[in-house]
Amino acid sequence: FETDDRYRVLNFHPVVLVDGKVVLTPVPTNNACMTSGFGHRMGRTHKGLDFRSQPPGMVYSAAPGSIREARYSSSYGNTVLIDHGQGIYTRYAHLNNIEPGVVAGLPIGFGQPLGIMGTTGNSTGIHLHFEGGS
Repeated sequence: FETDDRYRVLNFHPVVLVDGKVVLTPVPTNNACMTSGFGHRMGRTHKGLDFRSQPPGMVYSAAPGSIREARYSSSYGNTVLIDHGQGIYTRYAHLNNIEPGVVAGLPIGFGQPLGIMGTTGNSTGIHLHFEGGS
């Protein structure tokens, strides 16, 4: 994402082509506001986008792929990591729950439910932390 000097997203598109390889949505939830972007926070780099909705919303797979992780971690809390192929992945963190059937090693389709926004792990409030990479 391109941002300005205050880390606000510029030129937003509801569907993006990542590295010319994978089509995905940059906001995998409905009716949410972005509460935090990329940048330096409390002595470390924030590598994702944070979204919040009230009430907490369902989080969906941003693109088809294979579930690499569906587990609890001390920093991300309930987290799902999806490999979309071509070296592209997305992470969905701080989920209140992980939906039944979202299990490491299984394929997942575009828009499949992953869980509801939460505040698990190292979190300051109910939200979705969404990041991607290659």
